[in-house]
Amino acid sequence: MSNDCQALFSKGDAVRLKSRPDRSGVITAMPSCISGQFWYPIFFGPGKVSRHPESDLEQDQLTTDVASIFRAQKFASRDAFTKLYTHLRLATSVRSPEFPEICNDVRE
Repeated sequence: MSNDCQALFSKGDAVRLKSRPDRSGVITAMPSCISGQFWYPIFFGPGKVSRHPESDLEQDQLTTDVASIFRAQKFASRDAFTKLYTHLRLATSVRSPEFPEICNDVRE
């Protein structure tokens, strides 16, 4: 809880939710102080703007190295992985090299 008048983040900062490490976005305006805690409006994508408390935010750093992502535990939940995997299975051709086990069972 922030007792001082100095906000940790400012407009334009890239942040990540501590409670959901798979959600990252950009702060769109200066925070509002509500009940002694700063609340920030965060843009997560088209049509996805919501307010979050400063205590649930951390600076977001772009990481593309898989080992670093696992060490820092910045990966999504099992539910998010399942949704992505299902989407990829539906969007990718059955004869695609990404799914060779399926291709072996398909007969022409």
